[in-house]
Amino acid sequence: MTPAQAAEELNCIEGFFPLLDDAPGIYRRWRRVVEEIGVVGRQVFDARLVALMHVHSVTRILTFNTEDFHRYPGIVVVDPREVAG
Repeated sequence: MTPAQAAEELNCIEGFFPLLDDAPGIYRRWRRVVEEIGVVGRQVFDARLVALMHVHSVTRILTFNTEDFHRYPGIVVVDPREVAG
């Protein structure tokens, strides 16, 4: 995908989904998630998304990476292949 194609795709995605602000409480929530769940390595990035979701009261995530998110209580994981028509 070229940068122009990626920008076009992002514009489309942003039209469907709201963008969440990076609020100050996210770091503290992320740290708590990492410690409570025992997250290590590259999965700390997924934990940051979960922290962002918690701070903004978002309970569902649409991702192809479903296995890595099932470990987080209160998060409903949705695979795009299951909803695409």
